[in-house]
Amino acid sequence: PKFLARIHELSGRQIPVRTTRTLEGLPAGEQSPGTPLTAEQIQQLAPRLQTGSLSFSVMDERSLDPCDLTEILPGAIRAAGIELREHTQVLSVESDGASHRLLAAHRSEKNTEEASFMAHHILFATGAWESPIPQAPAVEPRKGQLVALKIDGSEQTDCTLRIPGLYIVPRGEGNYVVGATLENTGFDQSTSEPELADLTRRAVELWPPLAQAERVAAWAGLRPMVADGLPVIGPLSPGDSNPTLWVANGHFRNGILLAPGTAHILRDLILGHKPEVALDAFRADRLVSPAV
Repeated sequence: PKFLARIHELSGRQIPVRTTRTLEGLPAGEQSPGTPLTAEQIQQLAPRLQTGSLSFSVMDERSLDPCDLTEILPGAIRAAGIELREHTQVLSVESDGASHRLLAAHRSEKNTEEASFMAHHILFATGAWESPIPQAPAVEPRKGQLVALKIDGSEQTDCTLRIPGLYIVPRGEGNYVVGATLENTGFDQSTSEPELADLTRRAVELWPPLAQAERVAAWAGLRPMVADGLPVIGPLSPGDSNPTLWVANGHFRNGILLAPGTAHILRDLILGHKPEVALDAFRADRLVSPAV
């Protein structure tokens, strides 16, 4: 909430909260942090939801549309006094110990312009893509395909519906996002009709009103995954007594959820403050085998 309030303060634009509750279905024996629901309560929240053998609970969870965030965030960044250079690739980083020189290329439809920048601190948050320095932790892409559906009529729900391997997220005005696959296909961001059809089929089986839905969009994204599934947060070289190179990566399926907290941690570290969260599990060198 504080993150969204800050964006509103800077940009003058409000990012709407699209849902406030999640209905989560789990197999018998698995514990949900939510409040168990009766069959009648389930139907009140999501008419015609097919529970099958799953037990459903309701959780107080809010969600936003990432498209709203990415539309509004650049304006808030600039209003905060930050120089934002989009469509600019960092080609190399040279260090002399006290400062760093970045060589970057800005690409437009007409040409490519190179420029260099000096920095005291650099934070590598490169997602599924490689950092321009060899000592960065290994991150691999994991593709996720999603489909956006729209239905008209009175049979709607304002709750996120989630079961193992599938979620249906309301986006308002009869729009729903269904996801997501988990594929190890490198940097391929193409969509596959069989995969999209399977997502839609399973969504309809869970919530039959979607049988009347129209597909309005389909896309694929790349999640950044580290071998042990945990993010990498902190100094690039944890043993450095005066670090100036930092990393925030490997958030896998939870990047948009963990971004504000990660930003607070990195701010504290760069300013020399002790972070509120223990970071040993997220060290950049945790997967490096010790020398024999």
